Amino acid sequence: MNPARERPRPTATRLWIWRSLRLELPADWEMLQFTRRPERGRCAFADRYGFRLEFTWRNVPGPPDFERMMNDYAAQLRARKMPDVRRASAAKWPGLRGVEDGVETSRFGYYFDAESCIVEAVFLWRTEREPALERAVLKSIAGEPAGPDDARRWRAFGMDLFAPPGAGLEETRILPGEADLVFADPQGRSRLRARRIGLVDRWLTGDLGAWLRQARRRGRAQRERVWTDRGHTVFHIEGQGPDPGWRRLARGPTWWTSDAWRCPGDGRVYVRDEDLQRRRRPVESANPFGRRMVCAGCGALAP
Repeated sequence: MNPARERPRPTATRLWIWRSLRLELPADWEMLQFTRRPERGRCAFADRYGFRLEFTWRNVPGPPDFERMMNDYAAQLRARKMPDVRRASAAKWPGLRGVEDGVETSRFGYYFDAESCIVEAVFLWRTEREPALERAVLKSIAGEPAGPDDARRWRAFGMDLFAPPGAGLEETRILPGEADLVFADPQGRSRLRARRIGLVDRWLTGDLGAWLRQARRRGRAQRERVWTDRGHTVFHIEGQGPDPGWRRLARGPTWWTSDAWRCPGDGRVYVRDEDLQRRRRPVESANPFGRRMVCAGCGALAP
């Protein structure tokens, strides 16, 4: 008997936010594939048994003709030896169903006007199709509004954060023991690096504050603070000076800040490094841990 047929469906869900689009999925679905481009891209989610959802988007100039698009799409699928294609709908999303390579699939599309893009969600039902889950996921997909100062929210790989206004996802490094996301403004005015690091007992041999000072030694006018927020002891340092690791910020004064904390819930270390190219020191904002980045498992951010 297929063990996948016997596993109970978990009721816990997890929120993901990627490219200003949000979706809520079963907690055991993980993002295994992704693209950084905002104009056209794809994310794929899987559980321990295989891929479950392909989530794609592409920018378009206006609302599509879904009737014609679905007819053309059905013809393409039939040409790919998927003869049983049939129309479907769920949660107001038009779609198609059929069997491809022995796997039942459900494909749905929707146009998001505020994001100027078409989103497609493809479910792969390796056992029985779950209509309630299908509807719940489709209902959860929506555009994520801009946060304070037009900053954009991202929630992935255990981190919930606001990227600087105008900054895109420039670099990613996802390993079993570390998630590393870098956001950068194309004009060279800001850069944010967010990290979630595991296996802490293997590399952190002393005080986390000392480790942060060693990791982010930059320039002059350094300041330090320590505070506690929701059981997390946060170490903060800031200063002014060029960052040799990012040449585009060398055109003028660079103000930098770094925050690090170890989550008592999952035991991982979270690090937020930001560089801003400005002539004057930025006005000190509210607690950055409470507003701009948190552990995703400790609660959602308030936009």
